[in-house]
Amino acid sequence: MKLTIFALLLFSSFSWASEYSEDQLADLKSSWLLNEPKSYSYTLRHGGVFGYTIEKITVRKGTCTARAQSVYGKKQPWKKSKCEGHRIHELISSVQKQERDGVFQSEIKLNPEYKFISYYSVEPKTEFTDQYWYFEVLNFKAK
Repeated sequence: MKLTIFALLLFSSFSWASEYSEDQLADLKSSWLLNEPKSYSYTLRHGGVFGYTIEKITVRKGTCTARAQSVYGKKQPWKKSKCEGHRIHELISSVQKQERDGVFQSEIKLNPEYKFISYYSVEPKTEFTDQYWYFEVLNFKAK
């Protein structure tokens, strides 16, 4: 029992560094904001331990519209949604904040053409278990 408690305390004190520094994440965000296409669309899948949501995001001349479908056990009907927090630069901001707050482990993948974060998964550094969350940008199309 003592050995188990010791192991838990020992491993809970470890933290892995991010794949990207604070400056690199800031550069990704700045680059996106400078090179953001006028019109584009993508599917955003985001969630955590208990399910996920699919968002269809469309940006036309800077104006964003969205619709969402939750999947918790089974798919729910599509509903009108808000873009708030789901735009590319806001996703990068959420990664920056999480990385500053601390992570046990995270993974970042970039879109090869536009160099924005197209996949992020994280086990946040927290005292609670099962706090894993992620997002994935799929089917990105600039128009």
